[in-house]
Amino acid sequence: MSLAGGLFWEGGLAEIERRSDLLRTAVITRNIRSGALYATVLSLILLAHEMGHYMACRYHGIRATLPFFLPGPPLVGSFGAVIRIRGPIPNRRALFDVAAAG
Repeated sequence: MSLAGGLFWEGGLAEIERRSDLLRTAVITRNIRSGALYATVLSLILLAHEMGHYMACRYHGIRATLPFFLPGPPLVGSFGAVIRIRGPIPNRRALFDVAAAG
């Protein structure tokens, strides 16, 4: 995810191609740092979303896994995050709460 964020941050690839050889390293380093920030923020958002579902499952006594992330190719970054509900959902209210908690 860091590579994906860094390449698209402020037109990363186009800016690297326009620079001279001496400045390319500085631009690439800045883009990687920006990409790391992008990846961290996006990961925290995904984690918070999935933890909402997980905590609602815990509240209603539904067995579920902790959130895990689905990695993607370097230029895409991530396919998101998921939890796996392992137990039956007891009623419609619990289903609604779990769905809305994310």
